[in-house]
This record gives sequence, structure tokens and C-alpha cells, in this order.
Amino acid sequence: MLRWQGIMTAIMLLAAAPFGFAALLSAAVGGAACLLANLAAAFWVFRRYRAQQPGALVLRFYGAEIVKITLILTLFAIAYVAFESLILPIVLGSYLIVQTVPALIPDRSGDGSAQRRC
Repeated sequence: MLRWQGIMTAIMLLAAAPFGFAALLSAAVGGAACLLANLAAAFWVFRRYRAQQPGALVLRFYGAEIVKITLILTLFAIAYVAFESLILPIVLGSYLIVQTVPALIPDRSGDGSAQRRC
């Protein structure tokens, strides 16, 4: 999933590039915030993975979502303060596209395993 989100971030950068530096920067901020937050959440959940403890895994998923939301809001706030030329609709649109489109891509690994998508 993170690989596809990286690919979508690159696509968003290519799509925004013809519209100038402000659009490119805005797309980069939205895509990077999504990618970094999901990377942190994946690390948080699977850092000490134990299949024998499903309850602990569920709690880690909830904790990871809290970390992810906090990180996204923090990154957006830092970017807003640091860059005056951000275009908010492009930042949010880039974030939403990078977050949602990879989840809609079907798994074509052949063995039915979603493990490769993580």
C-alpha cells in the first residue's frame, strides 16, 4: 500500500507541475503528509507484531490512527506556517487522492495474499 501511495504522490507531482511552483509545492505537501503518516502508522502497528495477541493488535491499530491523525495535522500546520504560497484545495486534494486511490487498486499478486501490498 505504501508503494502505491508513493506512486500516487509522484503522479500528483507530475499533474501539478504545469501549474507552477505553488501547485507543485502544495501537491508535495499533501502527498508527503499522507505518505509519512501512513508509514508511521504501519511502523506503530507492526513494530512488535504478535499473531497470538489479537487484542493487543487491535489496540495498536487504534493507537496508530491517533498517531496518524496527530501527525497529519502537525505536518499540515508546519507546512502552512512555513510556506506562504500553499494552495489549500491542492494540498487537501493531493492528500485525499494519495490516501484513497491506492486502496481501490485491486490486488493482482496471484496468490490472494494482501501481505505484499503493505
